[in-house]
Amino acid sequence: MFDHVFDFLRNKQILCFICSYGIIISYAKPKGKRNMQIFLNVVKNEIFVQSLGFLGLIITVFSIQNKKYNRMIFFRIMASLVFGFQYLLLGGYTGMATNLVSCGTNGVYAYRINRKKTTLPFQIAFCFLFIGIGILTWGGPASLLAMVAKVMTTVCYGVKNTGVIRKVNLITYPLWLVYDIIYFSIGGIINDIILTVAAIIAIARFDIKKKGNIDTTEKS
Repeated sequence: MFDHVFDFLRNKQILCFICSYGIIISYAKPKGKRNMQIFLNVVKNEIFVQSLGFLGLIITVFSIQNKKYNRMIFFRIMASLVFGFQYLLLGGYTGMATNLVSCGTNGVYAYRINRKKTTLPFQIAFCFLFIGIGILTWGGPASLLAMVAKVMTTVCYGVKNTGVIRKVNLITYPLWLVYDIIYFSIGGIINDIILTVAAIIAIARFDIKKKGNIDTTEKS
């Protein structure tokens, strides 16, 4: 497990990201009541809150662009962490909780898959976990969107058929899109639109086109 952590830390992009984050936190760390008030004002600022969504969008793009599984998972975890914090500030507690918990679940999946071990027991356990989180953080119908999306994504991780994964993503991305519209996460909205369009293109390119080629071959 530690070997994969060291592999992450050797990457220059990741080191830059961690160092930048550390510098920001060190300056933002409240010292005394005055600095605490300044810190709270920054956190509550609408521009700061929305900027978290765009940061999550950028990290998601890094995730998509990475060919190596470990790096892709690392950036997915970072994106979930950022979006989770943003949902907290926006009052979307189900989105916050499911995203923060998924940081751990993604790590478990990465650990199991790298060692070629089954993820089925964890898929079942995580499904119940996300359902429980949805109930405990219930804030109306919007909570159902985040809960269903995370449960579907959790099941999706154990499916090796990439075509099935793409089709499931075509359902989960619009669910998050509606959730982000309800809680007005601009970066999240753009992120979900990009991912939905990418899923449609991927299905058309890899699934529909492939099926068309098979049908043509059978007819000939």
